[in-house]
Amino acid sequence: MTDLLAILDTEVQTLEALVRVSQAERQALMTFETVGLRQRVDEKEALLGEEDAVRTSREAWLLARGAETLPEYLATLSEAAAAPIVERRTRIRALLAALSELNQLSLLQATRQLRWVRTRRRTLSGAGGPTYGRRGVEGRGVAGLGLNAVV
Repeated sequence: MTDLLAILDTEVQTLEALVRVSQAERQALMTFETVGLRQRVDEKEALLGEEDAVRTSREAWLLARGAETLPEYLATLSEAAAAPIVERRTRIRALLAALSELNQLSLLQATRQLRWVRTRRRTLSGAGGPTYGRRGVEGRGVAGLGLNAVV
């Protein structure tokens, strides 16, 4: 059982690192740091590979003991023997919930930024309708950029 505890501890550490990198990724998104964002994405990709390996070793350990899932294995243990495993399982579930929330927030931020970029690109390319100002509809302005010349 100490092998399982070591595997679960490694999984907790990997997920904690993923949460930290996801927080840094979100910060890079919010501040338009493209280099920092690229670094965080690379770090996250590496950590996800590590998490996959840890999960695979956990599943192999459980299958070797005749259980397909952790709750199935826990059902075969006494309450006292299961307590350290349950503690780690609870921590893993909390970290996964935090990761899910961070990923949703990052997706929302990225979507907003993409919408902003598309709007600015459309405005600067002269696409779209007329420009609206204090006097109502005005011409497209200087060189089709949507900027009204001040005379």
